[in-house]
Amino acid sequence: MFGHDPPLPYSVSVKNIERSSTIEVPVSAAFEYVDEAANVPKWMYGVSTFEPLTEQTHGLGATFKSAMVVGPKTFPSVMKCTAWEQNKLIVMESIEGTICVTRWKFTELGPTSTRVDMEFGYDLGGGLAGKALNKVVEPVVGVAVSSTENKLRELVEAAHAD
Repeated sequence: MFGHDPPLPYSVSVKNIERSSTIEVPVSAAFEYVDEAANVPKWMYGVSTFEPLTEQTHGLGATFKSAMVVGPKTFPSVMKCTAWEQNKLIVMESIEGTICVTRWKFTELGPTSTRVDMEFGYDLGGGLAGKALNKVVEPVVGVAVSSTENKLRELVEAAHAD
């Protein structure tokens, strides 16, 4: 985890992946782009659906129907924002479907530079089916996280330039 952050909201037993990226925009621009639900399928690798289920579309308690396609498999879930602090933190946790959690931490490095710390966790279950599914999904995960990091940087910087 990043520095002294508390653990993610629950124990994710299979995978926990961390990445940091520097984006050359003010912290408010990076935060607003990630916080905008309509942007998620544009930058989050494999996300085919991210639709609000509540009138609230950002902030603590906002809830979304989500689907992520990884390899030959689609993983549906309902995601809820469980922590949110303007320009600093967004945590999304699944409350139905595939067990997953993401944490986005934003740190101002300067007036036009932001570090975004990303943490992804997921659990595909145990037993023979879970192990078989992990063998299919695991090779794709590293590519997915790198692609997400690169696409997010590219789109945030382009949106801020406009």
